[in-house]
Amino acid sequence: MFAILLLLAVKVMAAEPDRFRSLVQESFVRHVAAINKLADSGMFFWDYGNAFLLEARRAGADVGIPEDPTGLKFRYPSYVQDIMG
Repeated sequence: MFAILLLLAVKVMAAEPDRFRSLVQESFVRHVAAINKLADSGMFFWDYGNAFLLEARRAGADVGIPEDPTGLKFRYPSYVQDIMG
């Protein structure tokens, strides 16, 4: 099943790059909604360093800190921020 989905993704990426980008961005928003729900219930989350939070923000996902007047801070730490304190 994974191979079929991968082939479909590659096909859409090549033939319809704007649609593919939109689908990826929608996926970011859904993933962040799930992460936020779990984090609100006590789960700990951090961005391992592959720019997940940055790309999720660009997609319109709720990853910011509401109290941040700059709108630049993320709700979750990066891996390095977490281990360095």
